[in-house]
Amino acid sequence: MTYDVREISRQQGEPIELYEFVWGANLLRVTSAKTTQLYNSYLWQPALIQRGSIDFTTEKGRNNLKMSVVRDFPIADLFRVMPPNDVIVVTVHRFHAGDSDGAVIWSGRVLNCDWTGATASLNCEPISSSLQRVGLRRMYQRQCPHVLYGTACGVNKSSFDVVATLSAVAGTALTSAAFDGFADGYFAGGFIEFGSERRFITEHVGDTITINLPLYELEAGDAVTAYAGCDHSLATCHSKFNNSLNYGGMPYIPTKNPFGGSIF
Repeated sequence: MTYDVREISRQQGEPIELYEFVWGANLLRVTSAKTTQLYNSYLWQPALIQRGSIDFTTEKGRNNLKMSVVRDFPIADLFRVMPPNDVIVVTVHRFHAGDSDGAVIWSGRVLNCDWTGATASLNCEPISSSLQRVGLRRMYQRQCPHVLYGTACGVNKSSFDVVATLSAVAGTALTSAAFDGFADGYFAGGFIEFGSERRFITEHVGDTITINLPLYELEAGDAVTAYAGCDHSLATCHSKFNNSLNYGGMPYIPTKNPFGGSIF
């Protein structure tokens, strides 16, 4: 029997809902059912999760979805100290017991998390909300607008990575002898990776780099991967990365305003 037939049936429907969370290279599949479910060749583990009603209106704020979970639910834990680096995409599937046919009934992303007693609330917005945002547009500017190591930039980040064992961690200041082998500022504007976490590097002097936010699980003796930074100037793009052909800025913008009213 097809999903549509059982979905509109008054007596034959046995709906089961499945929740898929994806962030970065991580994935979590759970179900609100009491037992493990096999769907789309994947096993979905039971979890205490309950969602609010799904509304489809022209009002963006009313299309959000709230999910209630236990306070130590893995997705809630990602927000316990600070929001995660990666967008958490959530997809809600629905099928009926005994059938393999199902449907996606909601898709979006997790915005934040609230805790109340033994429960946590995941606040989610639908994927359609991204259509209401202003699209990216290129600006007439001297500096390059491309994201470092992004598709438009084209630089391979693995060619500029440095694995460093930390000798000291003091808040946002990370110290390693590996950093001292590069000129001051080499890593500024880049980032570090520690497991699935990523932090922007704001400053590099000697054997110490400064990141924008602390990593609370990071300790002396841990290894991080640091990537060279860029100030988005043509000179740095050419001399440091040999990538001036992909430079996205307009470095030769005239310094004189042609509409200034002066001939000099």
